[in-house]
Amino acid sequence: APSDVSAQATARPAAERISLARVETRALRATLSASGTVEARRISEIAAEVPGRLESIPVRVGDEVAAGAPLFRIDPGPYEMALAEAKAGLALARAESRNAAAEAERMRLLLEQSAASQQRYEQLRTQAEVAEARVAQMQARAARAERDLARTWVRAPYAGSVVERRAHEGALAGTRPVLVLQESGALEAILDVPEATPVPVRVGAPVRLFVEGLPAPIETRIARVNDRVDPGTRTYAVRCPVEEPSGA
Repeated sequence: APSDVSAQATARPAAERISLARVETRALRATLSASGTVEARRISEIAAEVPGRLESIPVRVGDEVAAGAPLFRIDPGPYEMALAEAKAGLALARAESRNAAAEAERMRLLLEQSAASQQRYEQLRTQAEVAEARVAQMQARAARAERDLARTWVRAPYAGSVVERRAHEGALAGTRPVLVLQESGALEAILDVPEATPVPVRVGAPVRLFVEGLPAPIETRIARVNDRVDPGTRTYAVRCPVEEPSGA
């Protein structure tokens, strides 16, 4: 019996040492590669605000323009005549309104002296109100004509460069664009990130842009993430601002 007990004791394995550690939460970091393009933040096709014939285009392709700078002008002749006609109509309407108001006031005084009928007074007062409304109508017409005349000059909505010209002097300008303007000093990189990535891309994530022709990468961060995945490429677009002071 003693020999059996000692045999069982020698058969038991030795106790193993187990290492313990406190569970912690850490950010999972991964480096992703994506290709894309650097583009202007805004590119606008500039069309005429009022129809007419193109009279002048003082800018050329490649010109830098400031916000509010004139880009092209529509022939102002028809709009100048429309404004003159509207102002003349307004002056006439004001004269008629003053005359109608005076007639209504004269009839009111006669009515107080029982020298006129109530019906006649009501007629003249209505005519005065109609004349006053006509003045307001002509004021609106004159304001619209003045606004249309001012819109014969089309101006840059923001500072940028002219990158394309689609019409020349003498052409009829309508809804078709005359110039294409690209915003200056506001670039962004549009990167196509594969859907199958180890971690999702978040707004604020750091980015290093390697641009062909630049000796050093540009440091930036993700500004916007598109929620839509392109069904053809299985990628989604992310955008980040590009600041390159040299203008290269």
